[in-house]
Amino acid sequence: MTVRNIFSYYVFPFFILSLIEGAAVLFGTMMNASVTVPLAIMIIGLVLFYWWKRKKMDRSVYKMNVCIFLAVSALDLILLVISKGSFHSSLISILSVPLFPFIPMIVMYLIIGSHESLHLVLFLTLFANVLISRFFLYGTSNLKKLLIPVLSGCLFLTSGYMMYRNSPQQKYSGHGFDYMNGYSSTDFSDRMVYSSPVKLPVLDHPSSLLIENEEEMVRMDGAEACYPMYASIALNIYQNIAEIEKSYVLNNKPFDNGKYVTFTNSVNGYSRLIDGNVDLFFGARPSVKFTEWAESMGKEIMLEQIASEAFVFFTQGDNPVDSLTSEQVKAIYHGDITNWKEVGGKDQEIIAFQRPAESGSQIMMEYFMGDVSLKQPLTYEIFDSMAGVINVVAQYHNEKGALGYTFRYFLEELHQEKNVKMIAIDGVEPTAENISSGAYPLITPVYCAYMADNQNPSVQKILDFLLSEDGQYLISKSGYAPLN
Repeated sequence: MTVRNIFSYYVFPFFILSLIEGAAVLFGTMMNASVTVPLAIMIIGLVLFYWWKRKKMDRSVYKMNVCIFLAVSALDLILLVISKGSFHSSLISILSVPLFPFIPMIVMYLIIGSHESLHLVLFLTLFANVLISRFFLYGTSNLKKLLIPVLSGCLFLTSGYMMYRNSPQQKYSGHGFDYMNGYSSTDFSDRMVYSSPVKLPVLDHPSSLLIENEEEMVRMDGAEACYPMYASIALNIYQNIAEIEKSYVLNNKPFDNGKYVTFTNSVNGYSRLIDGNVDLFFGARPSVKFTEWAESMGKEIMLEQIASEAFVFFTQGDNPVDSLTSEQVKAIYHGDITNWKEVGGKDQEIIAFQRPAESGSQIMMEYFMGDVSLKQPLTYEIFDSMAGVINVVAQYHNEKGALGYTFRYFLEELHQEKNVKMIAIDGVEPTAENISSGAYPLITPVYCAYMADNQNPSVQKILDFLLSEDGQYLISKSGYAPLN
């Protein structure tokens, strides 16, 4: 392994190819192929490079490629062990030292925040480099010489993948469904106004409210669980909304997810409502933070209850505990009860998950706790290219002893969590009948929020429709308990 070989067959080709990769990474990401497109271009480039150099190569080039591949793979595995399987760790900078020819590609991946794709492309590129260089040197003869790098590569890749899958940011990052411009953790592809076929309730007769002119259509936003509900409202009252939204989204991806029927979350939705970027927000009540923010601007958030929803606690399906009292739940989340045997279950630690601050379910949880403080939530560290190392609230993971909370709609209608069961509170199960009758103790209102100074006449028309027979029918068919 000479300095000349290192420069000629490692530094030079990979730096040039990495410059090309910059555009390839961005193009591949836009196609949801942040691994396959860059890797394909890299492999094609390596084949052309070694074909060009085929008469000047010797065995030392192949040996050098094997050594680089094994050394970098071993270092990557060591870093994964040190960082507990986190590809987001700032330790990635250490890996960049032996991989300095890849700097243009590494920078682009870090900019788009695709750390996992970066590691996979680097690993597979170096592995392909070994195979391609060997082919141009030896052809298909003496394949046994490939045994050591192939087996080593499989070992490193398998070990790294297993550690990565069990790292905190993978176990506790939630569902991670990158949808609706990154806001959703649930697949709503069949519940959009322009889905075909669409899985949204439709009236079997002309709607009592029909808005035909696009200029009169108000902009809607809401919490994730409410999206199918207000999407069905828009589908039934907005003329040609399917064509309008489909055309808008196709022309604005990946920067937006709707023109009149948009979706973000409780945090961004209330921010947009206060700023005047949307007219209606569907979801839980605003947090104190947003109420005070609106008041500081001389504005007032108005709330109209349109339905009821159950706030539920859930655990593993095989957990013997079927019911908890409200006081027991508060004691668990305050930190006084830490083992399931204290509430009639197994001798097993209670892993009580919380939700991110300002989310709809976390606001409801704080309201439920009242004067009882919540203990510090489970968190883990991730590395963000803009903010550095930050703490993130751990999301529910279906492991032994886990306890979580959400709105019933997620579990019953969207089947977001698997192999779980809802726990009865104070001996009452969160069934549709108990919610409608008011017997279940943790019923939360579902609101349509608007700003008091909004002068759009369609706002009041839609509010009236939501409380009408047609509106309440669509709400009930969307999975919520109607008011009447």
